[in-house]
Amino acid sequence: METHKIRVKVGAHEFEAEGSKDAVEAQFQAFLELVKAAPAPPSSQGSGSSGEDVTREEPEQKRLDRVYLYDENTGVVSLRISPPGNLTHGDIILLVLLGYELLADEREIKVIALRAALVKSRRNPSRLDRAIAPYRKAQKILKGGKSKGSWYELSNAGRIEAERILDSVLDQVA
Repeated sequence: METHKIRVKVGAHEFEAEGSKDAVEAQFQAFLELVKAAPAPPSSQGSGSSGEDVTREEPEQKRLDRVYLYDENTGVVSLRISPPGNLTHGDIILLVLLGYELLADEREIKVIALRAALVKSRRNPSRLDRAIAPYRKAQKILKGGKSKGSWYELSNAGRIEAERILDSVLDQVA
C-alpha cells in the first residue's frame, strides 16, 4: 500500500494528512469545505489611505460606548458613567486621555479641553496639576507647552495603566 502525505496552509488554516490516496483526498475535500464555511478573518486595514488606520470592531466600539461619550460637535470626550469611588482624579484623567486616543484619535490634549472633559464627566479636581503630578513623576503622563497652550498626553506606560483601569471599570459596570 502506497502512503500519501499532504501539508497545506490556506490563509490562517492548516491541513496535514497521511494515508492512502483516497483517504487523503477525502480528508482534504472535507477540509476545503470547512475553510469555505469559516467566517473571514476581520480586516486589519481601515478604509483610510494610510496603512495605520485600523478598523474598530463593532464589539470593541460598543464596549467603549459603555464608558465614553464622544461629542463630535464639540470634540469633547467624557465619561458616560460615574466611575467607581475608588478611582482617584488622576485615574479619571488617565481614562479621559485614553478616550481621546481611542475615540477622537487625538494624543496631545490641551489643558482647556481636558478640563472641559473632566467637568462633563463630573470629576473636576480643583488643581489639575496636583492631580496629575504622581503620574507625571512616574512618566505615565507627559506635558508640553506653556500656560494656556499646554497639553497632556499618555506615555506608553500611561496607556497600559489607563487600559488596565478601563478594563477594571468595564468589569464593574458589566
